[in-house]
Amino acid sequence: MLVLCLLAISGTAQSDTLFQEDFDGGIPDTWTISPGNPEGAVWQWSADGTAESATVDGELLDALFWGAAGTIQSPTVSNGVAMYNSDVYDGGGVGVGQGPFPGTHSGSLTSPAFSCEGFDTLYLAFHQSARANANAVSTILEVSVDTGNTWVDFPINPEAVGNGSTGPTDLELVDISEVAGGQPHVQIRFTWNGRYYYWLIDDIQVITPMDQELEMGDFFYSPASFSTPQSQIATDTFGFEVDITNFGKAVATNVVVKASILERVTDTNTELVWADSLVIEEFPPFYRDSTIQLPTTYVPEGLSLGEYIVRYDVYSLDNEDFNPLNNRKQDNFRVSSDLFAKEPALESGTRPGNQADYQMGNFYQMSPISTEQFVTSDVSFGGFKNAADGPMGGENTTIFFYKVRDGVAPDFGDFDTSLDTEDLEEIGFGFHTFTDDEEGELITAPLTDLDGNPIPLEPGGRYFIVTEWADQSTDVFSGTNDDFEYFQISTVVRTSEWFLGGFGPETTSVTRLRIALASTNDDIALPEASMNIFPNPVAVNDQLNVRFDLDGNSPAMLVVADLDGRVINLFEYEDGLTNETVQIPTSKLAAGTYLVRLSTEQGTKTMKFNVVR
Repeated sequence: MLVLCLLAISGTAQSDTLFQEDFDGGIPDTWTISPGNPEGAVWQWSADGTAESATVDGELLDALFWGAAGTIQSPTVSNGVAMYNSDVYDGGGVGVGQGPFPGTHSGSLTSPAFSCEGFDTLYLAFHQSARANANAVSTILEVSVDTGNTWVDFPINPEAVGNGSTGPTDLELVDISEVAGGQPHVQIRFTWNGRYYYWLIDDIQVITPMDQELEMGDFFYSPASFSTPQSQIATDTFGFEVDITNFGKAVATNVVVKASILERVTDTNTELVWADSLVIEEFPPFYRDSTIQLPTTYVPEGLSLGEYIVRYDVYSLDNEDFNPLNNRKQDNFRVSSDLFAKEPALESGTRPGNQADYQMGNFYQMSPISTEQFVTSDVSFGGFKNAADGPMGGENTTIFFYKVRDGVAPDFGDFDTSLDTEDLEEIGFGFHTFTDDEEGELITAPLTDLDGNPIPLEPGGRYFIVTEWADQSTDVFSGTNDDFEYFQISTVVRTSEWFLGGFGPETTSVTRLRIALASTNDDIALPEASMNIFPNPVAVNDQLNVRFDLDGNSPAMLVVADLDGRVINLFEYEDGLTNETVQIPTSKLAAGTYLVRLSTEQGTKTMKFNVVR
């Protein structure tokens, strides 16, 4: 039997346990396993805590997509866990749709009845590892108090959709008081309903409240875009807020809410870039989803190219938490040389329900302080179709590039959303016709202004870049991703009017924009002595010295770019430059030829330098 293994997380036994199950050696006969749909697609026992295989008609079949997924990290994983393996049922380790039960599966695992009489506040705690493919949640948790005649759904795992997962370390804590509190006949039901991949469950407990259990809920994703060009990110001021819950029965004292920015140095190592926190002296018991906003903001100046993390932490300085695993959340963002993107990958597709003509894309804003002129000349996007609607080959899309009118409020509160709005000016366009092998692939298409030239981008300019699906192409699902939740304007949709919230904060359009320097020529040249560089060539892992001879009265920008004008590094000097030397590291540059360009209000000077091994 399980002996308070969940409570051992914090080393304290603060609550009563009314029901528990650890699947020691198998799924007990007291639990009900439904016949499955199709019949035979049922819950099973996994001896090793993985979903690497399952048994069908006495034959052990491998999962097709288990790969390197980790063993569930539950306290009693060594004695086995409950498993639903949709991967095996559909693919049988051979191929999609080639397993014993091709298609969608459903199956339930129902607990025996237990009593909660005398206890009004109850939590269901269980360890899980889930991954799902469908856009709707495949992992369903329900509670019944009338011998299974009616069931109440408790939504869980919003992240385990569209190839998302909970990860192997997830400990769920669900408040079931409104249904189970004080009831003499309580049952729990776990139901899988979907196609791919798996759900592992272990160490189930129904417990009364512990002294302290802080949990982090939704949090504000600070960057305006997942990927932002280095030349544009300096004015993307980051704000920080997060929802905090205290499930505990005691006042949590001296609660720290912390936000951090970290640079990902390697796959396993990070370096702290910035952090700030506040302390809440008393956080009441049973206080749910309280939104905490940090008073300070972060301006991401001077970030080099690379991957970064926005991290939130919550903890008490005075007391140990029941489950510290839910006290931290984080998301990534990227500083790129030339790419605006709201997401890291094309994963799925979305379209309006009425299949009328529609446009869908993203909002991007240029930095208002740049002394350089940038242009764009291509866009990346994707599309999908249902098999019943025919092949993707031959489908057409038109790309529209709009500039937002300068007078529109920064928060778009006065934006005219009508179809004939005067708040948008069409300044560019492109076209693409799909081939069959391009379905679900990231496509790059040329983008030009109305005269066929690269589109100039204004400092501080705000833009919508959208793909249009019209006429026969309305059955195409425009490419999307749900890795991030944007609670600021991000994805936009145009149907009967403009919707600046897209399809909600969890659905991000895959519509990417690349920028480059408008020119690497010195149309208004600075004096020859204004900038010199040495050594040239410069060795990899060394540094390039840049010597200036300027009056220093105006802002200056120093840009390192490749020969196509893609910015690799950027330095801004709002107070100007005088007679000084700065160093540019070359450790992140491959061997080759690059440009270093000084830009001021008086003109520019551009020089080439070589990096050698």
